[in-house]
Order: sequence, then C-alpha cells, then structure tokens
Amino acid sequence: MTLEQSHSGLLLADRFQLGDVMGHGGISTIYHGQDTILKRPIVAKAVPPEYIAAYRQALQETSELTHPAIVATYDALVQDALLFVVQEAVSARSLDIYLGNGLPIARSLDLTMQLARALAYAHAHNVIHGDLTPVAILIDRRARVHVNNFALPANTPYFLAVGNTLPDDDKERSWVDLLRAPPDKASDVRAVGLLLWQMLSAPPAGTPSDTEVEVSTNRVFRDDVSESVRELIWRCLDPRHPRSIKDAESLALALEMENVAARSHDAPHSELTPPALRAAREIVAHRASWSTEDTIGAPRQRPGTSKPSRGRGSDRNLGSLAEDPGGPRTKVATEDPIFQPRLRLPSRPYDASASPHQLDTTGRPVAEDETEPDARASLAVGIRRRPEAAGVDTRTALALGMALFVIAFLIGYFFVAMLGSH
Repeated sequence: MTLEQSHSGLLLADRFQLGDVMGHGGISTIYHGQDTILKRPIVAKAVPPEYIAAYRQALQETSELTHPAIVATYDALVQDALLFVVQEAVSARSLDIYLGNGLPIARSLDLTMQLARALAYAHAHNVIHGDLTPVAILIDRRARVHVNNFALPANTPYFLAVGNTLPDDDKERSWVDLLRAPPDKASDVRAVGLLLWQMLSAPPAGTPSDTEVEVSTNRVFRDDVSESVRELIWRCLDPRHPRSIKDAESLALALEMENVAARSHDAPHSELTPPALRAAREIVAHRASWSTEDTIGAPRQRPGTSKPSRGRGSDRNLGSLAEDPGGPRTKVATEDPIFQPRLRLPSRPYDASASPHQLDTTGRPVAEDETEPDARASLAVGIRRRPEAAGVDTRTALALGMALFVIAFLIGYFFVAMLGSH
C-alpha cells in the first residue's frame, strides 16, 4: 500500500480501527481512529517507508516524556510496509491557521509561555524538539498548548522562509549559519522566538486583507507591541545579543515576567459591573444600614408619648453605647449584655403580687415605661398561663405511687384468699 491509497477501515494489531482521513502532513497521512479495547478515540499517522527509521529513532528518544502539553504516543506498528504511529486524540487546531495577522499580545505571551515550559520539561529529559513549526503545535478550545513531532528532522525550508521575514540586513547569512549547526536547546529557543515573532507581527499596511499571506511575506511588528516584548524576541533569535536566552527554562521565566508586566498596563474597564447590578447593590446596602440602625440604634419614639421606648436596643442594655450616640455602633455592653440567655425554667421564682405588665421576659420587675404595649400583652398571656400553685414534687408523687401499689396488692391478696376459702 502507498499513502495515496486510503487506509480507512484498516484494523491495526486487532485493536486500533482506522476511520476517515483527518488531514495530510508534510510526510504522513493522518487518520481518525478508535481503540477497540480501551474504547477511546485515537489518531494514527501513516508514515512512508523512507521515513520509518527517523520516526522510530524519535519515538525511542521521546518514549519517557509524559507531560500534559505533549501529545502522548500509544503505539507504533508496521503494516503494509507503512509505519502507523498511534497517538492520543487532541481536539485542537494547529497554530499556523492563527498566524495570518497575528494574535493579541496577552494570548501570544501565554501560548509561548506554555510552550517554553513544555520544552523545559523535554530538555530536562535530554530531548530536543528540533522541528518546532506551527503545524507541530496544537491549540485547543481552552487555549492550551499541545506539542507534537518531537525529535524529527528539521523543516529547513520553513525556518529559512520565516527567517527572511525578519527586519535584519544580514538575516540570510546568519540564519544559514545557524541552520547548519546540529539541533540543541538554543535552537528550540530560536524556534519559539520565530513563533512569537509571527504572532506579534503583521504584513505591511498596504497588503490587501483579502489575499492569502504567505510565510515569506515581509512582516513588521504591530504598533501595540511594546519595546520590552520586541527586545525579548531578539534575545531569543540573536545569539550575539548581550542578554541572549539559550535555554527554555530562562525563556519561560522571562515570558512570565513580561506577561505580568503586560497585564499590569492593561486599561481598567470603564464599568466592572452592569448598571442594574450596581443599583441593586446600592438598594441592598441602603436597606441593610436602615435595618442596623433600627436594631441597635437610638430608642424609638412611641406615638403619643414624650419618652422614647426602651426595648432590647435601649440605652440601659447597651451601656456605654447610649452615652455616645455619635460613636461606633459595635460597642460591647458593659453590663446586662443583650445576648444574655433568657430561659424559662420551671423552678424559677417570681413575684406573684407583681402585675403582669411589670415583669419582663426573665421574670424581673420593670418600670411602667420600659415595656411596650405588645410586649406587655405577650407577658400577660404568659403569666396567666402559669399555674397558681406549684406543681407536685417528686417525693409526693413517689409516696402516692407506693401507696397505690400497696392498696392494689392488698386487694388482690384478700380477693385470692376469699376465692380459696370457698
């Protein structure tokens, strides 16, 4: 079989079922698929025979990589003279479709920071990507990066074409010299710099917007790109820069600092909340303050009286709070606290000679003007429901119970004796 022929429906190793063609890469054909044992979707790449050796070496070098931002490889099978690389199915799109007119600064810095962290993890395991092109980077719907195609041969035409878009006089000579060197950590950093350059640049102003932009088109930085971000890109690309970045970990740190600085310069929103929500919050705040004042504020004036009523919010209960009306409303009472337990115990003594309206809820006599009409009525009802005499105590109840038991016993005894005599 060849790549031109369709492999849809092919079953690999009695496990992986190939579906429709997903797309065509530079050297492989990509298929949708299904893992028939684990019941999960997969992606299978059909690699032609001339690239099988390079793919096998790359798979062996990257077999230990397990990172959320790196596409996982499940298996590699040879069938019909083709190498099928089975990988996890990622619902994402390649970065190249977003590079026409660039990306926003915050998004560009975030994506490259994720990419730098994934590269730092790979570099820590002595793995160099070597072919970090836009088609090797997948972006999902949550703007998360997924890196693919580790340790494959570099796509030299891509790097030359993008290098020619840089605004540098000796760009061609310098990039040719760099591409001749073997791939290393610094080459991955330069590849990230090229990606960031494409995200933050755009074709010249005279380029028609309806024409397809080729990668070789000369590009310029957008006006919204700050000088510090431009300097960061040159630190990635130019090894002669006095502050050049040569490892992914340093690049991730620099991108994080630049991302924080860019967010701090963002203009604040004119209205953080909708007008209706702000009006509703003002109403709630107004009602809350009114309720607080009504609860612990100054004594209220009863209609038709010259004295203010004194309830639970009176100056007698609030202590020093009544002495300083303009002071804070959260002072603690110095005597007779408001939240004193008010339990009605059966053994509590009370003054029966006191009139109902002269007792408060704790059974203490109060003055005539210290109880409101509704409070006096409720207290009077509670007093009237009390029994006039104290209830029977425990000893009396026990004695009566014993007496009834003895009487019942004697009656039963004599009744049995009378039946026996007859």
